[in-house]
Amino acid sequence: MVVAKWLASNPRMMILNGPTMGVDIGSKDELHELIKRLAGEGMGLLVISDDIPELLQICNRILLMRNGTVVQEILPRDTNENALAARLIED
Repeated sequence: MVVAKWLASNPRMMILNGPTMGVDIGSKDELHELIKRLAGEGMGLLVISDDIPELLQICNRILLMRNGTVVQEILPRDTNENALAARLIED
């Protein structure tokens, strides 16, 4: 697993772009648990994903960007999948 190789360098922060794209459901669950554990241990994690359920499950906050600018901060506890999807298509 490539993530294990990166973790061996003891990073303080990781940027994960589509961390579970193309993996089976079991591996996806394991990666989500790993991400939550690392965040709980104090590692900074920036997750970039178009998988809305994944973002709602593993993120403390979601930053919506348009044209390279943050336009909204969303707390997962204050939204749901449908509401977040609607915000993504708003102009």
